[in-house]
Amino acid sequence: MKVRRSLSSAVFLLGMLAATSLVGAVDVWGSGTPGIYFVTDFYVHGDGINDDTAAFQGAIDAARDAGGGAVIVPPVGGGKGYVLEGTVTVWQSVALIGSLAGFSSNGWAAYSQSESHVVGAKILARPTEEHGREPLFKLMGGNTVRGFWIFYDKQPWPTDAQFNDPASTFYYPSLKEARDPVAGFIQKKVLACGPTFYVTMGDNTCLEDIICDRYYDFFYLKAGARVSVNRITLYGYKRGFVIEKSYDVNRLSNIELVTGVGPVTLGNDLCYKRDCGANCKCGVMGNCVDCRSYSWMYGIIVAQEDNIGVQIGRSDGYTLTNVFFDAVHTGIRLGASAAWPLWEPVDGRNVDLNYLYPSEDPVGPWGSMSNIGVDGCNVGLQFVMPGGIATHISNLLVYPQFDDGKKFTALYGTGEDLANVSRHAAIIFEDTYTHENYSGGPVPALLISNAEIGSSWPENKAISGVGASMCTANGRVFLVAGEATVEISGLALSLDVGPSVCSKVDPSSLLIAAAAGVGDVSIRVRGYVLNGRPESDWIWPNVLSPWPVPFP
Repeated sequence: MKVRRSLSSAVFLLGMLAATSLVGAVDVWGSGTPGIYFVTDFYVHGDGINDDTAAFQGAIDAARDAGGGAVIVPPVGGGKGYVLEGTVTVWQSVALIGSLAGFSSNGWAAYSQSESHVVGAKILARPTEEHGREPLFKLMGGNTVRGFWIFYDKQPWPTDAQFNDPASTFYYPSLKEARDPVAGFIQKKVLACGPTFYVTMGDNTCLEDIICDRYYDFFYLKAGARVSVNRITLYGYKRGFVIEKSYDVNRLSNIELVTGVGPVTLGNDLCYKRDCGANCKCGVMGNCVDCRSYSWMYGIIVAQEDNIGVQIGRSDGYTLTNVFFDAVHTGIRLGASAAWPLWEPVDGRNVDLNYLYPSEDPVGPWGSMSNIGVDGCNVGLQFVMPGGIATHISNLLVYPQFDDGKKFTALYGTGEDLANVSRHAAIIFEDTYTHENYSGGPVPALLISNAEIGSSWPENKAISGVGASMCTANGRVFLVAGEATVEISGLALSLDVGPSVCSKVDPSSLLIAAAAGVGDVSIRVRGYVLNGRPESDWIWPNVLSPWPVPFP
């Protein structure tokens, strides 16, 4: 494709060079010279209507052919955007940049902000059915993508009123039918498109300063190492971040995955039931900005077991830092098994890592986490397969608030009703989480410093049909089917705070439930605070104990 250099591109580049004190810039337009390229020089539209996939790919290919470089995507005005209907492949040695540093756009699809007011480097992701499960961006490793707002603006996000209107194409007689795993809303109305970012061999891949809404899956690392993901704000239908296999440390930091696409509720019972008129007084500071509510949408999304914040199959080291989730089914899932496989979104198959790599020892991920918040979940942390090295966590907050109706078969534990325990927990150890699944090594250990685990009101109006406290769901702080040595230094439990039908239930009865086949288990807490008051430290020495035993 012939490159035509534009005056606007040159002016934009000079401004960036001046702002970032880049000096000694080479002549980027010489043949075969690495440099800087603009999508605007490759016949891009940026009008929010026409497909710009070819223009993006042309600029990236030109940078690759020249030995590498940066492809700049200039900001667009309100009501405009770069439409991508196909896959853009980002080659090694190429950086695709919408903003040199920081977020590129004032856009956030959370509230009804007029598109005419959203500016910046905006990508309107519109994959077609013919495109199938192919990704929006395929990253080949050794590259960077930075500074975009990516919005799947054609994916549906109905209001509660639309779900309840018989004349609406999104009408369902009940939330149960809308959540049906075969004929429900997501299965029938949402395009099961590929991931936003798909890393085939991701050595030295960098992803920064991205805002993305209404994705199906956001990020999938098939294989690779030393991947850095930083400053990402998300909300979508399925999984946020998936690492299938990695042989060196990957870093995810400053991640926010929150209920962001449409106001959930706005403080007025009228807004929970139907769209409000101009006289509605709900909203922030009493201002009725937008009285539409989306509690059905979130009730549908969080009830899916594959709605996960971070899922890691195998990883020889990882770090998660400053990560916050709100309204997800499972915050973090570590490992994969036949019962809990890892879905490969492009190939369209379940990956059971035990069988995928039969010549290698079955092993899950190991690594560390710090400043982790899972505020609103069915399961906070799910341990499926051990990694051989202890998992380290500092500053952890988990608030299970939803119940998908699934049961945990318990034989031992605290509380009286062990026959009807729900899979509603802060931490679950599955039956594959054993030392045998790491070449007969040590019992897998979990070391936690400073944790708060809570459970709030029994009915969360913002999340229709699945809101539940640990008491009303008959869940537990810990559910154990495998093995684990858990050492916690500083644990605050805030269970059923505020008015509740569970106000007379002893919170200690909600601590632990264990399955019949449970293995070697030890859970010890030093520095125990219950509902704001200091209590005695305790230890769970074996599964036959009917109650946590205080230290001598």
